[in-house]
Amino acid sequence: MVRILLASLVEGGHVVTRPPVARAHLADKEILEEVLNGLRAKFG
Repeated sequence: MVRILLASLVEGGHVVTRPPVARAHLADKEILEEVLNGLRAKFG
């Protein structure tokens, strides 16, 4: 039932579909720590 409803919404132009976005790589822990240290230095 959900697929039928979704198909009707797509056909009617009420819902736009697109392919999934590729997963981003996780940020390096050292970079995140440096950013956090910089924020702490700037904002206390």
